[in-house]
Amino acid sequence: MLGVISRDSLAEAIRAELATLGAEIVDKNLERAESAFQLMRDHSGCVMEGEDVSAANYNPPDWVDLPFEEASKSAPAIHAGLTSVEVKTGLWRTLRPVIDYDRCKRCWWVCSTFCPDSAILVTAGGSPQIDYDHCKGCMICVAQCPSHAIEAIWEHEVKEHLGG
Repeated sequence: MLGVISRDSLAEAIRAELATLGAEIVDKNLERAESAFQLMRDHSGCVMEGEDVSAANYNPPDWVDLPFEEASKSAPAIHAGLTSVEVKTGLWRTLRPVIDYDRCKRCWWVCSTFCPDSAILVTAGGSPQIDYDHCKGCMICVAQCPSHAIEAIWEHEVKEHLGG
């Protein structure tokens, strides 16, 4: 950028941007900027200031117009658990993810894709269902749910929370 930004302009910008960090930080950055200027001296003029470009004649590139694809085609759909069907691995869970279907946006691929045990199955209507026999309670689905429709509750409070 030598030839476009003057040494004085750079020093002024460093002082303005870093002033709140104290004189020692400003001085170190000024020293490093000066060193960089010296190292780049032989390359002065390689970068030139460009012309003003009008947006009136702008044509977007072709790649911006991507066709929309349904999530069921472009997102991975896992239809089987990663653990044995015979071994119920959810027995040691201390927290249980519970889906609030009033808040759920049926974006099913987020929670089902991030579940490391494939314990979130998706119905034909796009609603996620948790396989509690194999859910280990890692709460990744709670963290990943964009609509915050999955809540973590203590396993020992499940009956009270779910009303029975």
